[in-house]
Amino acid sequence: MPISVVAVAVLVVAFLVEIIAIRVAGGQSVSSAAPVVLFYGLILAGIASRHRLAWQWGRMIGLFFGGLLALAAVATPFRFGRWELAIPFAVASAQALAVGLLLGRPAAREWFRLTCPSCGEGRPRAADFLFRSARCRGCQHVW
Repeated sequence: MPISVVAVAVLVVAFLVEIIAIRVAGGQSVSSAAPVVLFYGLILAGIASRHRLAWQWGRMIGLFFGGLLALAAVATPFRFGRWELAIPFAVASAQALAVGLLLGRPAAREWFRLTCPSCGEGRPRAADFLFRSARCRGCQHVW
């Protein structure tokens, strides 16, 4: 397993621990975070099993929510007048963006079998709904 994929797995586990710790510290039940824990648990299981759909969702959700959390980190001090309130948003943004960027590394793409065996192109499309097979954008080879 490449180091970038290991780093993604560690970041996802750290995010899960943070979510549970926030719920427990806030006096809320852990079950209220069940959808988030389930989603990231599935992403983690997909990463371990090299499923392309987990790669796709992990990359897109990481980049999307990383951007949203970065906007929240910038907007929070202006809204509430306290800069220290932006720190949790900035940390979560860095984690999410790191997941998205690390999954885009060439070694991660090879781990998830996203490099075309025919021409070597590294940016395929899904050939089916669950991304079990991939179609090369360049030579249209399906694997």
